Parts: sequence; structure tokens; C-alpha cells
Amino acid sequence: MRKTFVLCVSVIFMGLGAGALISYASREYSDLVRKCKGVKLGDSEKHILKELGHPSQIYVVELNGQQLRVLTYPAPSIAATAPHIYIDQKSGVVTRVVCEDQYDLMEKGRSEHGNGMGRISMIAIAKINQ
Repeated sequence: MRKTFVLCVSVIFMGLGAGALISYASREYSDLVRKCKGVKLGDSEKHILKELGHPSQIYVVELNGQQLRVLTYPAPSIAATAPHIYIDQKSGVVTRVVCEDQYDLMEKGRSEHGNGMGRISMIAIAKINQ
């Protein structure tokens, strides 16, 4: 009986610990999304790194002949979309901001589905070392 009690108490504490960890990760992700929504088109990469910190991954893509750096930030596995920021390689400014599934900021009249932006094609799938 004592072993069963100790096992039950251990399982309860493990569950509470996992719940606290998930709650912390969720709060951290919510803060990241809030900061991401503060990013404006035309902001500099330096400003993004100051506000959001360093991304988990950086990729280079080509979009209609324009090379872009894509800064991707971590998201929990339950999130539909990880926050990512597109930065023009030449000018160094933000051209698109995706913070979550229903938040996608880009220049007016453009979309990735043919209204001026075209489709994204990867030109370098390798992660850029930071």
C-alpha cells in the first residue's frame, strides 16, 4: 500500500511539473507572438533581432527574383505556424511578417498566391550559421 501511495504521489508531481513547463512555454510563445505583431514592414533586421532575439533558423529564399532571408522563431508543436520574418537581402528591411496562423503582414496588393508576389522557391535550403 505504501508503494502505491508513493507511486501515485510521484505521478501527480510529474504531472504538475509537466503542466508548469507547458504553461511556461505557452507564455513564452505568447510573448513572442505579441512582439512579432509589433514588427512593421520596413523595419531593419537589427531592430528585429533586438525586439525578438535571435531566431532558431535562418534560410535564404528567392521570390520573383528577389532574395530574402527568412528568420524563423520557435513555436510549440501545437502551433499551426511558427513566427517568421522575411527580410530583403539587398535593402535589409522587413518585407513580410508571419506571427501566427491568422497574422500575415505583407505589402498591400501582394500575396504568395499570384497577386504580385508569386510563389516562394527555395534557393538555399541550408540553415545559415549564426
